[in-house]
Amino acid sequence: MRDITSLDRQLLNSEYEAAKTLYGRAREQGHSAIKSAAMCYRAGRLDGQESQKARTQEAYKKLHAIQTPATEPPALEAETTLEEDNDNVGAEQ
Repeated sequence: MRDITSLDRQLLNSEYEAAKTLYGRAREQGHSAIKSAAMCYRAGRLDGQESQKARTQEAYKKLHAIQTPATEPPALEAETTLEEDNDNVGAEQ
């Protein structure tokens, strides 16, 4: 568990407002204070997981873009075919 004092100091106003709104809705629907608080906790935790998943996917996309060339390198054209090489084996001597 986190220290209440540090949580209080780090709480953003937007986080406070979002939790207050969610808590109020849960209470209006008849949930107890403890369950409403637990629902706020869970909602925040799920939001954090979704955010982390999105950041991870974006990082993998960037990594893949770096590792994968944008275009395929041009194919090397053979100067002669295999049959031509076989025909010329004895001619070079």
